[in-house]
Amino acid sequence: MDTSEWKATPRNYSNERLQIKAQLVASNDNHPFLPKSLIKAPPAPAAASPSENGTPVIDDPLSMGSTRVAVVDDPLMMMMSSSVPTGFDPLTAPSSRPTAPPPAPTPASKPLVVEESEKQLAAKCKAGWDAHKKQILVEFTVSGNIKVGASFMKDVEFDESGGSSGNKTVDRSKHRLQQLEADRGQVVQDATEMSQNDYTNKIEELHSSLHRYWANDEKVATLKLAIKSSKMLGDTKFPQFYPSMFVMLTEILDSFGGLVFQRIFTKANEQLSNDKKLKISFMSNDVPADAKETCRNWFYKTACIRDILPRLYIEISLLRCYRFLNEKDYPKLLGRLGSLIRGIGDPLVALYARCYLLRVGDRIQQELNGFQALRNRSGSSGSSQADSSTIQPEQKSYVTTMVVDYLFSFQEFQTEKVQRLYKDTGVSYDEYLHLQYPAADWLIQYVGKNANTEVFTSILHKYNNHCKSAMILKIILNSFEGKLYHNKAAAMIALIKQSEENGKVSHVSLFQCIGEQFVHYPPPEEQKLNVLNEVWKIVSRCEDLDLYVPCAVVWLDILLKHYGSNEVLILLSDLTNHISIAQITANGGGDAGKEASKLIDQVSRHIEHFVGSLITYSSEEYAIMNSENKGENNNQTNASKKNGVQKPKKNAISNILTSESLHKLLDTFKSNHKVEICKQLLESVSKHQPPTSNPIFINTLFDMARTLHDSIDAMTPEGERKHITMLICSFIGKIDFKKDLEQQLNLFVECRGAFPNLDDVIRRLVICVAGLAMKAHKFMHGKHTKKTSGFVKACLSYCHVTIPSVGDIFKRIELMLLSGEVALVNQCLPQTDTFLKATISFLPDVPLLEEIDYKKIPTEKRLLPLIQKFISLLVVVPGHPQHGPFYLLQGLLNALPRYGWDEASGLKTQAYISMIPLLSAQEQKTLPYSIIRVESNDSLYGGSSDFLTALREMRTTILNDIITQLSALKELGVAKGNDKAISARVTELCLDMISQLINGLDHNEQLDAFLVKMCDLASKGKPLLSGKSKVYYDRTFTAVCKYAAPAAASGSKAASDLVLKASPDMRSASV
Repeated sequence: MDTSEWKATPRNYSNERLQIKAQLVASNDNHPFLPKSLIKAPPAPAAASPSENGTPVIDDPLSMGSTRVAVVDDPLMMMMSSSVPTGFDPLTAPSSRPTAPPPAPTPASKPLVVEESEKQLAAKCKAGWDAHKKQILVEFTVSGNIKVGASFMKDVEFDESGGSSGNKTVDRSKHRLQQLEADRGQVVQDATEMSQNDYTNKIEELHSSLHRYWANDEKVATLKLAIKSSKMLGDTKFPQFYPSMFVMLTEILDSFGGLVFQRIFTKANEQLSNDKKLKISFMSNDVPADAKETCRNWFYKTACIRDILPRLYIEISLLRCYRFLNEKDYPKLLGRLGSLIRGIGDPLVALYARCYLLRVGDRIQQELNGFQALRNRSGSSGSSQADSSTIQPEQKSYVTTMVVDYLFSFQEFQTEKVQRLYKDTGVSYDEYLHLQYPAADWLIQYVGKNANTEVFTSILHKYNNHCKSAMILKIILNSFEGKLYHNKAAAMIALIKQSEENGKVSHVSLFQCIGEQFVHYPPPEEQKLNVLNEVWKIVSRCEDLDLYVPCAVVWLDILLKHYGSNEVLILLSDLTNHISIAQITANGGGDAGKEASKLIDQVSRHIEHFVGSLITYSSEEYAIMNSENKGENNNQTNASKKNGVQKPKKNAISNILTSESLHKLLDTFKSNHKVEICKQLLESVSKHQPPTSNPIFINTLFDMARTLHDSIDAMTPEGERKHITMLICSFIGKIDFKKDLEQQLNLFVECRGAFPNLDDVIRRLVICVAGLAMKAHKFMHGKHTKKTSGFVKACLSYCHVTIPSVGDIFKRIELMLLSGEVALVNQCLPQTDTFLKATISFLPDVPLLEEIDYKKIPTEKRLLPLIQKFISLLVVVPGHPQHGPFYLLQGLLNALPRYGWDEASGLKTQAYISMIPLLSAQEQKTLPYSIIRVESNDSLYGGSSDFLTALREMRTTILNDIITQLSALKELGVAKGNDKAISARVTELCLDMISQLINGLDHNEQLDAFLVKMCDLASKGKPLLSGKSKVYYDRTFTAVCKYAAPAAASGSKAASDLVLKASPDMRSASV
């Protein structure tokens, strides 16, 4: 078929872009891709209007069946509607099993209506304790059985029956006799044993019984059960379990206090009109007299409890209810209860009672402060209020007094009476102190938060006079900020040395705690060296690696920030020696070797922390020195000084990073463990480290990345390989030498030699080097000098040499196309031709199948988009002065048949069809797009007759090949018994070809006649189309009608035939 007379339709691409943009704005004013300046403001929503029954409604565009939805305050209000039958339960209604109607809800069972801000406040008040109690429940457990009184079991079983426990009281005489026998060491027969899990389940049953009694309006039984729970808090026969028991039993008391509060709150609202209903942020002045009287009755009942411990705990659990009487009396109440705890003889029980008082008192004070802030905010909008969680110093006075009482009680721990309390239970003194740690920590942390120097000095003075326990000093150091005592660092070190160590806390642990504060608040200059010497005299003698390494790492952080490199190197050498000794022991084997190896694994995270700090600090140092060398302002240096960071000395970090001790430290962790350390460090850097030009930092990371790469072998799992690849690629992405592009290219050359076995890393390197060439183009604004042009060519040479080493051929083709584009933008035309010819040479080597998820998948669907991308690039690639304007396209035509295409897929034909718009664009006077400072074929040939002749010959060749392929595909379908899938594919390819021809070529009798044949061929397969293909068919034929209509009106027979063939009537007849 001769197409020499076919000409491309003249196009004005600039006007077409403007028209498309105008159509886009007209079709969708609020399209997400439009500029904000073109987006119209949405119309104002219609105001809510009342419905017929007076309920406000809103317009809801998402509603089904109606666009008006009633506004309801509470989704549960439906259950309170008069239309719902009495006793109806939506959870049991579908059941056919007859059940007794549920008891009528008592007024106290109605839920509180709480505003969202008040809910957030309540959650904030509980968050701190919730985290603390989880640690307690995990740490303090017992193995074996717990001995409890048989009455404990009987009472619980009796409670489960639902009756009141008041009918069966414990024989007081018998109970007292059992206590006396227990004090004399005699065996009590009325006892039973149970596991910790059974004991926990019994406590949970008590909790459930409490709610059940309350729901049945058995208030006396509820109170007795709460008293029983309080009495259980005096049982220290198994002190190892006491902290966990305290957590569970106080939750029962919390529930009891909450139920009473809710009952009084509901009763108060029943007596108030709707406009005066109490909110949860109420004041005592808003509460009616009857509700206040009910509240007083509860406190009167509590005062009648004979034993001090249950009376104390019940009153504390009800403290929140005192808001109904007078919220201003809380400081006196908390102080009185704190003093009352002094009457409890067991120090462990007394301490946890103080802990419970603080927990309840802290919640009350935070609520009062928060509710006051809410009231102020609602009263004066826009006024800034203090944070509700901030507790004023005067509100902490009762806690400070309790801490002093606890410290004072330490002098009794060595008395015979107290020693008998824990020795009879088989607990040592160190273990007994450790049981007190959670409660003591909770108390002292509360006092230490935002404390001033006066409070800290007072607590420390009481500690020094009465306690001197290393455990308590550790809590004090962790609870108070270092700024309160860093100026007296030497005195604090002396206090640590005088403290009494126990099995859980040693002097080394205390030095670690104080070191964590000195990181942020360093000792005074005149005390630094003395403090370091005194600390390290003790720490260096520590042989327990689990204690030594965390302490050493903390002090290395201090030295990095506030000392010189000499001190860091000395400490680092000592750390390396300790690790090396442990490593020798681990290599020796045996039980000692296993233990040493286990210790090394445990302390490895601390080593990782130190190396991470070292890398971070080296980056900061390099940035400061770099700014100083350039003569920039010293704002960053001044900021570092304010944060306690010394001005770095030149080469200080360099000496540390290149020191033998650091490399020994890393070499200590052989094989897999060293790989894991490097992996975690690189992962941390990838998340937190910005791009850097610090050569020392980069060299350190380079060594780690090479360690990871060298750990890969044939047995490495695919997931592990991908993870390491990701980390190395992330490291490569952190390298940025700014305008020093040559140094960055040299480093990428080293990376190519260091990471040859990972395709994705090589691919990332090629992309980064191509990015360097584009950086040079950006810096020079496209006007390269001889030097920058040479650099760009060096980058392109790197890409050309490196790409063939990539194993995945599709990635090779992608990288070749990318490099060709970069070469073209930088006006390197010979290199562009080289990359594109290499791309063509790869096509015959593409395998026909590839394995994905253990399945063989044809590759031609993956290859076709790359070919189309190649064709789109040829639009702007200039022709060769010797080989002609279309030599690359001719090379593509020669290479395509050499790939084993599936004849039935039609993808080869689709690739040929994609060349038609390329030739139509080349025939235009101006190409649709261009590259700055690159002369494409529109400028080189200017529409010369030789160029047009070569173009039309190329188009003829391509169209003939398409026709041949379509005929072969049609014959293949007939040979397979009129295969419907192949016939439908022929129709789709015809539609694609028709679309490209009418969009790119002008009217011609020969062209119109050809289109008639193509439409006839396409119409035969329309019944086989479905879905989008059928829509595409109709739109294509509609476009053909519009295309041929003007020529048909002018009397063209071929155009008239084409309109007739593509008309709607003809299309319906073909069906």
